[in-house]
Amino acid sequence: MDDALWTRLRAAYADDEIASHISAWEQLLHPDDMDLAKRLHENIKAGGATYEGEFRLRHKEGHYVEVLSRGYPVRRTPGGPVIRIVGTHFDLTARKRAEAERARSEFLGRLVFAQEDERRRIAREMHDQFGEQLTALALRIRMLKDACGDRDPHRALVDAIEEIAERLDHDVDQLVWQLRPTALDDLGLRAALANYVQDWSTRVGIRATLHSSGLLDNRLPADTETALYRIAQEALTNVAKHAGVRQAWVRLQYSVGRLTLEVEDHGEGLSGPDTPRGLGVVAMHERAELLGGALMLGRRAGGGTTVRLSVPLRDAGASA
Repeated sequence: MDDALWTRLRAAYADDEIASHISAWEQLLHPDDMDLAKRLHENIKAGGATYEGEFRLRHKEGHYVEVLSRGYPVRRTPGGPVIRIVGTHFDLTARKRAEAERARSEFLGRLVFAQEDERRRIAREMHDQFGEQLTALALRIRMLKDACGDRDPHRALVDAIEEIAERLDHDVDQLVWQLRPTALDDLGLRAALANYVQDWSTRVGIRATLHSSGLLDNRLPADTETALYRIAQEALTNVAKHAGVRQAWVRLQYSVGRLTLEVEDHGEGLSGPDTPRGLGVVAMHERAELLGGALMLGRRAGGGTTVRLSVPLRDAGASA
């Protein structure tokens, strides 16, 4: 065992604590891997020409290092007893870490896209079901108003019911739009983001503007548009919660195969007492990771916060 793995293991032990012998390997072997080692050993004894298996070997600090062990037996005569085993151990730590990260990214991607599909389904069902019922309700209230006339003592009550119905209709529209804005599916990111920025500004009382340049003529992939929209949405939510400002800026720019999204304010900035550290920021980072992009949160000179996302785009054509 003179490969990189054995060097790593020996570096953790003194020379007199570990020997270059099969017994040393057996002492370091994880107990749960002993059965596999025995099966491979029995196969070799029965005439097997080679062996291969993944094992865990104990580091001096107590944790286990995953290895791929490969080798072959040495016999004095064909079919004779095994007198020694020659093999190598390959450190699988980096590969296992990469596999775990890839599995995590794939799972996260499936989860995010499943959430968006569910949002789209709920929004569609709410629009279809509540929209039809609220339209019918509005028609009946109008018929009731016409039947009452202007001097009917119940007219004020009917007017109040009509106002509640209109507010309910507006609230349902808002919920449907927040779940999945139709502009995002029908018109694309630029139009959907422009609508959201305008509506957000009206709702929270913070003046906000969207600046875009060099954007694509063609639509972006659906998952890219959705992720960018949700990141901008979360960033503006944090502005309303934490920044304490009266103005914000959203910038969307395409340049040289890369799309950049920035949300900026002139508020307290990251040094304030309400610095966003919650699930929203985590979600922004995760969505950026799914796109292969980089998300940065930083302080502005003179106060304020900038959320900046840079996403690589392939086969992109830009327009002024």
